Amino acid sequence: MNRHRAFDQITSLLIALPALITFVLFGSRVALAEPVKWCMQGCAPARCGLLSVAGEWLVPPRYGLLAQWPGDYLLVGQSGRWSVIDHTGRTVIPPRKRIFRHKEEGLFAVLTDDDKEGIMQADGKWLLRPVYDAVSYRFSRGTAWAIVDGRYGMLDRAGEWLIRPRFEHLSHFHENGSAAAKLGGRYGFVDRKGRWRIKPKFDGFRWVNAFAEQGYAAVSQNGRWGMIDQQGAWIVTPRYRQFIQFQKEQPISARTDEGWWVLDRRGKPLLSTALDKPALFSRNGQGVGKVAGKSGLFDAAGTWLIAPEYHFIAQRLRMGLRGASRDGKSYGFLDEAGRWAIEPRFSEVRGFTNAGAAFVKSGPYWGAIGPDGAWIMRPQLEEAPSASRHGPAAARRDGKWGFVSRSGRWAVKPRYDWVSGFSAAGIARVRDAENYAGIDQGGALITALYTKVDLCLRARAALKLERK
Repeated sequence: MNRHRAFDQITSLLIALPALITFVLFGSRVALAEPVKWCMQGCAPARCGLLSVAGEWLVPPRYGLLAQWPGDYLLVGQSGRWSVIDHTGRTVIPPRKRIFRHKEEGLFAVLTDDDKEGIMQADGKWLLRPVYDAVSYRFSRGTAWAIVDGRYGMLDRAGEWLIRPRFEHLSHFHENGSAAAKLGGRYGFVDRKGRWRIKPKFDGFRWVNAFAEQGYAAVSQNGRWGMIDQQGAWIVTPRYRQFIQFQKEQPISARTDEGWWVLDRRGKPLLSTALDKPALFSRNGQGVGKVAGKSGLFDAAGTWLIAPEYHFIAQRLRMGLRGASRDGKSYGFLDEAGRWAIEPRFSEVRGFTNAGAAFVKSGPYWGAIGPDGAWIMRPQLEEAPSASRHGPAAARRDGKWGFVSRSGRWAVKPRYDWVSGFSAAGIARVRDAENYAGIDQGGALITALYTKVDLCLRARAALKLERK
C-alpha cells in the first residue's frame, strides 16, 4: 500500500470512527425533525438499522454494519459488500467492493471488483471514472493525484490530466502552486504543468505547511533536515536529525545530538540552550520547554518568563491561566506572565474549561474552582470528570454516576450505576440496577427508548458471544 493511500485511508477511518462510536453510544443528528439513533436488532445474526427517538424504524434493521457520514449519508455493510444509503433507506450507491469517505461532502471514493478506484457523486454518477490504481480522497486547489501503473499524475475535477503519470510520488499542490514530486529516488518541486521548479535533489520533505505564507519548505539531504526557500536555496543548511513544524505562526522544533532547538521561521535559534523534548506551544505563542528534566515557560521572542525549574507547567492556557507545580506535590495556576494567580495548594489539577471552571483534587476528592480560586463545587468527586465534546461530563460520587457541566456544577445528580457519554444528539445511555434508559442533558428520561436500549445492548452482547 503506498504512503498516500495509507494516509488517506487512515484519515477516512479516523473521520468515520467518531461517527461510528457516536452511533454505538446513541447516534448523531441528521437533517430530520428529531435526532436519530441506530442499534442492533435480533441475535442470529445481529442487524443494524436507523431508529428515531420515538422508537420507530426509519431504516429497518437489515445491515451487518451501519455508520453515519456527514451530509445525511450512511455507510452500510452486508454480505461483504458496501453501500451508501440516505436516512430514508434509499440507496445512493449500490453495493461495491469498498467505499471510502471523500473529504468533500457528497463525494465517495469507490473500489470496484477489478480493484480500480474512482470518485462517485451522491447522484450515483461518476465524477472520476474507476480507471485508476488509486485516487486521492480529496481535491486540493481543484486537483487530485491519481496512480496508474505505479506512477503518480495530477487530475483536474473533469478527469483531465494536468500532469501525466510519471512520478514515483506526488503531493498535493501547496500554497505557492508547487507540488513535491519524486523521481529517481529524489524529491523536487514541480508546477501545475509538471515542470521542475526545484530539481530533484532531496531525500524527503515535510508536507505540513510546506511553502505556506512564510515561503519555505523543510527538506532532508543525506539524512539531515534543513529549510529551503521557493527557489531551492538553503535558509537553514541540513544539519538537524529531526524537524517538527507546528502551526504557521509557531516556531519550529529541530533536533541535534545535543537535544531539541527552538527555531524561528528563518531558522535562527530562539533559546540559547537545547531542550530535552520538543517544546509545546499555546495559542498566545508562549512555549513550555524542559531542560535537564525541569519545565520552564518562554515567550515568542525566546525570553524565559519562568526559568526551567518547575516539575510541571501545562501547555494550554485557558481563562489566562495554566496549571503548574514546582515540586510535583502541590499544584496551582500561573497567569500569562508566569506569576502565581492561584497558589499551589492542590494535589492535582486539570485545565480550565471555556465556562470558567477547573477541576482540582484536594485530599481524596475532586472539586471545581473558578478563575479566582474560589470553590464552585466542594471536593466530592471520586475521580476527575473526563473531557466531553457533547455536553456535561460523567462524574462519580459515592459510587453513583451523574454528569457535571463545564461550569463545574451538577447537570444530572449522581444516581446511576453506569453511564455513557453524551452523543452529538444530546442523549446519554444510563443504567440503574439492570435497567437501561436514555436521558437528555437535563436528566429527563427518554422513555420511548427505554426498552429499545435494553434490546440493543442485549443484541450487542449476543453478537460478541457469537463471534468468539
